[in-house]
Amino acid sequence: MRSMNSFSEALKVSLVNSDYIFPEAEFYGFFIGKGEIIEKESEKLIKISITSLNSFKRLYKLCKYSFTDKFEVQFNNEKRLNLGGTGSIFLNYQTIDKILKKSNLYLNENKFSPPLKKDPLIFGSFLKGLLLSCGSISVKESYHLEFNLKTNNIFKEDLVRTFKSLLGVNARFFNRRKGSKVYIN
Repeated sequence: MRSMNSFSEALKVSLVNSDYIFPEAEFYGFFIGKGEIIEKESEKLIKISITSLNSFKRLYKLCKYSFTDKFEVQFNNEKRLNLGGTGSIFLNYQTIDKILKKSNLYLNENKFSPPLKKDPLIFGSFLKGLLLSCGSISVKESYHLEFNLKTNNIFKEDLVRTFKSLLGVNARFFNRRKGSKVYIN
């Protein structure tokens, strides 16, 4: 049996090299997982920080080929936690917001966007970005999938309901001090 990290990372590598089906939904998953809206030098930006180099490569390619080639990249070499290379991408908020709104995906609302609730392929693309940014899978006696989120309870409840209605999968969430987990086992 594979250890948690190697199985999860092997799955992420296969996702990193997969086709883009709904890039807007996938980007939205990255944003929900590790994104934030910030002000930098009086400009409103989206900042997404990723701790996995493979996931960062996917986000970089997604941004470059699907949205814009105008963004800033910042790398950090994190020795303390043995993470290796981590990075952040900074994108213009207005540019990305305009693109996502065409697909009814909204950055500034704390609710689950409607297209994610209706189409399993769009939901799957969203989950790809979410898994690559803040998710993990472990294999013990069975599989355990979890997402570490900092969203509000309404968003998490909609995510849990969508797992059930679109995929027939029971998911749950619980809150912790530093965020919450949505999980399936």
